Amino acid sequence: MANVYGYDLGDGDTIVSKINNNEKAVDLKMPGMKNEGIPIPSIYSFSDSNEVLVGYTALASKKLEELCINFKLRPTELSPEERTKMEKSVVAFTDAVFLSKEMVDQIGVENTTNDKEIIINIGYPTKWNQQDARLYREMLNKCTFKQKYQKKGKTVTFALQHESKAALLNTIYGSRENLLAKVQNGDFIVVFDFGSSTTDVTLISRKSDYHLEDLEEGDHKLGARLIERGIFKLVAEEMAKEQAGDSGGSRGFFASILEMFAERKPIDSATNRCIFKCREAKEIYFNTSSPDEKSEDYWYSRITGIKRVFPLQDYFSSQLMKKALELKWPELGNRTYLEGCKDVFQRVAKKMREMGRRPSLIILTGGASRMGFIRKSCEDAFRQNGKCPVISLDNEPSSAISRGLAYSVVADKKASELEQDVQNIRNRVPGILSDKMSSLAQKIARKLATPIVGIIEREVDRWKNGGYTTLNSMKSGIGDEIKKYLESQTGKSEVNNAVLQWLGEEVGAELDREISRIAGKYGVLYDPKTIQDIFLKTKIDGYGNPTIPRMGGGIENIVKGTLQEVMLKTLPMVMAILVPLLLIIIMPIVMPILGIIVSIIAGIIVTLLPVLGPVAVPIALAIAGVSGWILVTKGWQGIKDALNRNVSSYDLPMIIRNAVSKQKLTDTIRQETRDLSSKIANGLTSSRDFMDKLPRELSGGLQNLVESLTAQITLDFT
Repeated sequence: MANVYGYDLGDGDTIVSKINNNEKAVDLKMPGMKNEGIPIPSIYSFSDSNEVLVGYTALASKKLEELCINFKLRPTELSPEERTKMEKSVVAFTDAVFLSKEMVDQIGVENTTNDKEIIINIGYPTKWNQQDARLYREMLNKCTFKQKYQKKGKTVTFALQHESKAALLNTIYGSRENLLAKVQNGDFIVVFDFGSSTTDVTLISRKSDYHLEDLEEGDHKLGARLIERGIFKLVAEEMAKEQAGDSGGSRGFFASILEMFAERKPIDSATNRCIFKCREAKEIYFNTSSPDEKSEDYWYSRITGIKRVFPLQDYFSSQLMKKALELKWPELGNRTYLEGCKDVFQRVAKKMREMGRRPSLIILTGGASRMGFIRKSCEDAFRQNGKCPVISLDNEPSSAISRGLAYSVVADKKASELEQDVQNIRNRVPGILSDKMSSLAQKIARKLATPIVGIIEREVDRWKNGGYTTLNSMKSGIGDEIKKYLESQTGKSEVNNAVLQWLGEEVGAELDREISRIAGKYGVLYDPKTIQDIFLKTKIDGYGNPTIPRMGGGIENIVKGTLQEVMLKTLPMVMAILVPLLLIIIMPIVMPILGIIVSIIAGIIVTLLPVLGPVAVPIALAIAGVSGWILVTKGWQGIKDALNRNVSSYDLPMIIRNAVSKQKLTDTIRQETRDLSSKIANGLTSSRDFMDKLPRELSGGLQNLVESLTAQITLDFT
């Protein structure tokens, strides 16, 4: 089994986590730190011997011109030159982290008995697209530590994962059991991750287990680094004034810094060192309860640097800190950081209200979440009728993403077992279909037998009323009408409905039982009538177009594409097989039955002629084709055979037709068609096209439908 590490290369801080033997995430000791679980700032510089230094160690470097911070940016928004610069920073920093003595010892690179495979899960903002992720992966793949690990017999693979997914896994598997226990089935949890460069939002629905919901309401430009940049900008303005005064108005260092800010030019390393000191000031000030009660001496004593380049601390004040929050930024649409945070909360709250959803738990994580105004903005946005959801501040926000990234190994273990169970169900689909084809034949036969009998009754009645000249023409006409019906949209809809009913009651019911079984095994809620309802509630209109029902719990969104494939692609293919097949099977069954019915009606007429009196004599003679003398000498019995031979092809007058009892005709038809349904069913089950080809056509669509439904279950564990 591979060793999986969660590597949260944040814009502000970086930390690495892994899963221990108890399947709990633990944080590793970062380079230059004495204890585990303390993140290092995402900065690097070079030593006198040109070695890359990271974190706090980088601040001790004398090479001020090489100090780099805030290097994690959205790749697609960068020019080629800027992207190359970001790649250089990502590679240098990551190599230094994973080649540090602390990390090499903890990973066990030198230990030949350890697992050979190392997977490093790296998070990226949810608002990044696939091209961003691809470019980021390409940068990471240029790290040289992978080759050095390989020489020790280790293989290293980078895996990228949305930070929202990591937030989900940390919420499920992390130290949130007590909070989650209060979340009822059907409730929602929202995780807000306020980072240094971005703000991510994760919506989690509680359905026995937990899974992500689609809620693209984060902001990839709303980062807390804007605050420290604002602090530095304000300090620089003050110091620029003083420098200008001291030098008689000449342009000084801080004036050039302000120009870089105004023109959004690349910031040099000396300025980066200053900005980092402002970051420390921000964290101390905004992460402290009641900061205004502290004296300026308190802030001065708390904010110290390893090496003071400029006396920035002299300018830090409560007033300046608050003013930094009021600065407007072009990247935020000329809004302040505080306004940006409020907008995120309000957008999410509004969208959830529009969706008819109200969170029962809100988790605030990410380093910036510790700032008091974040919680207040959250409360203001989500408070309704004086009530507010439970809002929980992550105890260790700096580790939330790295731990979630590491927890993927726990989720993957369950997912692997689940995937096999799902595959087993998928593989069973063809067998289930084949086993139930006889039932489908019966349903189709029953659906068609009744309207076919109705056509026969209607057309016989039409003959009785003079609509056909002869019984033989009636027989041909009935055959044509039945064929026309089978090829019509009405007939096709009946067959479609029979297939849908069968898919729901027979196939769907069994698949639902199978999926319910594995859902129960993994503790996931699954409606045991999901597939049944999908097919039983789908309606086919007169043109063969399906109306897919709305299903509870967002099922229609999960399987929408697959349902369209089944309904709009698979079913037409099935009908393309069934319609000509039904014509081939039904017409040879129906035509002999019609022949029998015609013969019986002819017999009824021949029997009626003698009792109709003199009016029937000329008609009988014309039908038989004999003279009256034959009737006189031989009687009715003498011309009976001739009558039987010819009556079906004779245009009988209405007096004869009216003499035939309608009830007698109906009874005759129903007697002779009593086995029509079973004969059609037997004809279908005797066809290889029906028993073999049809299940093959249905299998693909149904397997994809099962896969779509079980993918929702699988998502809870991946």
